[in-house]
Formats: sequence, C-alpha cells, structure tokens
Amino acid sequence: MQTGIGRTGKWFGHQHDDVVPDVMTLAKGLGGGIPIGAVACSEKAAAGLAAAPGGAVPHASTFGGNPLACAAANAVFEIIEAEQLLARVTESGDYLATQLGKLATEFPGHVLDARGRGLLRGIAVSGQPAQVTAKCRERGVLLSVAGSNVVRFAPPYIVERAQIDEAVGTLRAVLAEGAGR
Repeated sequence: MQTGIGRTGKWFGHQHDDVVPDVMTLAKGLGGGIPIGAVACSEKAAAGLAAAPGGAVPHASTFGGNPLACAAANAVFEIIEAEQLLARVTESGDYLATQLGKLATEFPGHVLDARGRGLLRGIAVSGQPAQVTAKCRERGVLLSVAGSNVVRFAPPYIVERAQIDEAVGTLRAVLAEGAGR
C-alpha cells in the first residue's frame, strides 16, 4: 500500500528491484484522498481466483467500480504524469536522504541509520521513536513511527527543499535535546 503510486519515485516499489509480483494491492495514494482499493495480479494468479478456468472472478464488492473513486484514481494518474511527479519524488527523496544521512553522522549511537526510497524515508534510532515524533509534533512537524525504532518521513510529492530543511532542522533540534534516547 505505502510503496505504490509513486511514493518511492517509481510507480510501484517493486520496480526498484526488478521483481514482478503475482499479486499487488493498491489503495491510499490511488485515490488522492478518495477511498479506493484495487488488486492487480498476474494472469496465473487471476486464474486461481476464478470459479472455473477462464471464468469470471466470483468476488463482489458493495462499492466496486464506484464512479467517483475511479474518476479520482484516473485523475491521480493523469496529474502524476502531467506534472512529472515521479521525477520530483526521486529528486526530493534524494535530497531528504542526504539530509537524514547527516543526522546519522551528527548523532552517532543515537541515529543508527537513514533508509528508504523516494519520499518514504526514515531514521532508525537507538531509543524510543515515539518520543521523537511527539516532540517534533509539538513543534509542528508531523512524523510517524515505523516498526520498533524508525522515525518515518512521508511528505507530499510536491514538498519543497525549504520544507525538508525545516522538518529536518526540527528533528535535529529534538535529537540534540536527547529525545528518544
């Protein structure tokens, strides 16, 4: 869900690793704020879902094919293409990666690693990431926790460098105060 629709700088996260999934679920970013979900699968996987070989898939959905949600998904695809947002996600993500990498150098032993792809990035911390995100939130920067020790960044595709600098600056100040140790 989180690595699709351009978040990593490619349409789907698996494309970074030259992997072709049998089944892929899509939601969140697909509708640009309008609830929608989809399943994409290979022909072989789809055959396993059919009631009879070559037949229709017998799954139903109360809201399947909702015209509003489908129109929203089409608009998301069109905007990402027209505004060349995949390139922007890659460029901004590389910049964010560099800035987060500096934190690992500045706070050795506390910031263990900077990781991620595109605009889905994080830093692994030695302590409690929830304390770090809470302190950042108090200062107006919304970050989240991923796993047991990662502070996660997932800014919008149109984030500006100045906004990245501001967010990383806030995080730097919070880390300097010892939050999350």
